[in-house]
Formats: sequence, C-alpha cells, structure tokens
Amino acid sequence: MKNPAEPVDAKVRLNDDGEADLSLPICFPQVVYATLYNIPWASHCGLYLVPGKEVTMLIDMLHDDSGINSKFVGFKGYFAKFDKELYPMMVECEKAVSEKMEQSPKWEDIHDVKTLIDAYEKVCSYWKELPQSLSYSKTVIEYMVSQIDDPPVYLENALDSLMQTKEFIDYILQHCTKNLYSPKAVFSNRFVDDSKYFVMADARGINADLARYCYYLPQVLQGKDIAKPLLEDKALSDLYDKYAEEYRSGIASNKEGFADQANVHYLDMTEVEPKDVLPTLFERYKGKVVMIDIWATWCVPCRYGIEQMEPLKKELADKDIVYIYITSSTSPVDTWKELSPNIGGEQYYLTDEQRNFMMEQHKSDGYPTYAIYSSDGNLTYTTAGFPGVETIKEELEKAIGK
Repeated sequence: MKNPAEPVDAKVRLNDDGEADLSLPICFPQVVYATLYNIPWASHCGLYLVPGKEVTMLIDMLHDDSGINSKFVGFKGYFAKFDKELYPMMVECEKAVSEKMEQSPKWEDIHDVKTLIDAYEKVCSYWKELPQSLSYSKTVIEYMVSQIDDPPVYLENALDSLMQTKEFIDYILQHCTKNLYSPKAVFSNRFVDDSKYFVMADARGINADLARYCYYLPQVLQGKDIAKPLLEDKALSDLYDKYAEEYRSGIASNKEGFADQANVHYLDMTEVEPKDVLPTLFERYKGKVVMIDIWATWCVPCRYGIEQMEPLKKELADKDIVYIYITSSTSPVDTWKELSPNIGGEQYYLTDEQRNFMMEQHKSDGYPTYAIYSSDGNLTYTTAGFPGVETIKEELEKAIGK
C-alpha cells in the first residue's frame, strides 16, 4: 500500500450462492473492518489479517441485530477464533473504560505535562486491568494488553502543545516503546500516528525506516510541502519518490476532471489555508442558509444519514438552503467521485489539515459531523452523529426563521 494511513474502501457483492471473495493489498499484519452496509452497527466486524493468509467469514443475514457483531456468526482460517472475539471485546473494553474515565481528570482541565502524564497512566491502568477480568481467550487478552503501551495519540487534538514538549516526548520514549520496537508490531493507522514520537526524537530501532516512511509520506499525500526524510532502505526511498510524484501530478488531473461538474470542488493547501475554508464557503454562498455535513466514504453512519436526508431535501427544495458535503483524503478520490453525483448538494474534497481544522471549529472528533448556519453566517446548530431527520428539519427551520 502506498499510504498506510489511507483506508482502503473495498466493496464486494454476494453472488447467487451467497458467497463473495475479496483480496486486500496489505503488506504487514493489521486489523481491518468488515461492514454490512445499510444494516445497524451490530454488523461491523474487526478482523486480524496477515499477508498471504486467508480467513473465511460466515454471515447470517437473518440473525438478531441486538448484540454486538451478531450477524458474523463464524470464522475459519488464520486467527479465526481471535477474529470472532476481537471486536466484541474491543467494544466491551471501550465502554468499561469510558465509564471509568468519568472519575479521571477531563482533558480540557489538563494544563501541564505532569497532570497529562498522570491522566495517561490512569487510562493505561484501566486498560491493563480490564481485559484480565473478561471471559475471552488468552490470545485476544494478550493482544489488547499489548496495545496499552501505544503513545496516547487519542489525546492529540485537545492537548497537542503539551504532547509536543520535550518532557512528554522523553516520557513516551522511555515508557511506550513496546510496540514500535517489536518485530511483532501490528502496523496500522495507529502506528502511523505513534511513529511521530520516534521520528521526532530521531530514535533508531527495528522499524526506524518504516516509521519515517509511514509518518512523512501521508503528510505529503495530504498536501504538505515537507522535505523528504532520510530513508536508508532504497526500496522505501524509491516508493516514497514514486507516490509523492504521483500525488503531485494527480492534483492537476483531479481538478481538470472536476471542472465540468459544477457542484464538485477540489481544494488544496496552495489555494485555501485551513482557517480560510469556512470564510471561503460563506463568501461563495452569501445570504443562504448552509448545512455542512462532514463525512467519509467508508463511514456507514455517514452514508445512512445522507440517504435518510433525501426526502427532507426535496421537501425543503423551495427554501434557500445550501447542502455542503465535506470529505478529505481519508476517502479515496475515485470512490468520492463515484458517490458524489448521487448525493447532490455541493461536494468539497479537502486536505486532512483543512478537514481537521473544520472539525476543531465545530468541537467534534467524529463522523458524521453536522453544522447549520443561518443566512447571516451564524452557527445555529452542530452535532456529531446523525441526530435523525426530524431534528435536522427542526434546526433548518430555526435557521430559516420559520
């Protein structure tokens, strides 16, 4: 895969025998997710895959939706038992840790490195204790515990300045090196985020070149103009050059391809800075009520919300409302181009930095995120997660002034 940070949105349809085959281009062990579209979250399944190995899933489409992962009823092949237990355990652990976190300091109340480290260690202690108390196999429990020593990237949005201090980076390098320096490391999007600590500290380890490749290449493919890192592995160095050049030449061709679609827009950092995206949109749609939907092509709730909104958009067609759909480079361009014409509205493809800035502006870190602005540019409503058609209708009518 040229960009380990970019999700692969692969779709298959069942044949007449109720079967489907899928091959994924992975080059290292990682967890992927299988989802049955247009079905509730109970049909979302995590799988541990290894290059060259096969796993077979048995899906019962008539099975009750009330339990986590309930439609995926059987697995066969490499790590089959592990796959069956993985996602339910992740959900159970996350729920229990969230309840524990109610007793911990709130991230917005952390203003110094010592308090940050104390809070992080509390979270780690919750995660280390919890799996041992659950009735899962030893392999799955060991896997969950092994992930605890990851650097706490999930704090980054709220505490970026503290996490970039030398004191905190030194703490990470001393206490959280287990995964990245292990030959059994599971490389994933999480690895890409974690690797920044090791790249920043110029640490040398078993995966040092891969850490640099995985950390810097995604930034180039998101539109950042950065110097090429030192990659001693010639194969990785050549791949870096190849994909960076493909991206730069692809920007121009993408824009040309969108030129004949009036509602499809492609922005990059050379044109609009992150802080200027919203003002640019408001200037373009001055005097109109604006509903923004920040989504991703691979996000099932996002696509469900878009589908559910279609009748409402027709009902309010005589109102001066602009529906703006925003995605970024986590959504493959080809998939976005395929879906956009059927969604309608105004479609924007942003860099991740532009998208992240917009998420911060709306105090959200999840998909889908909705925001409604009145005709004078004032934010009247925002939420993460699809709130339902009736709520959206009510909030749009408030913004209109009905």
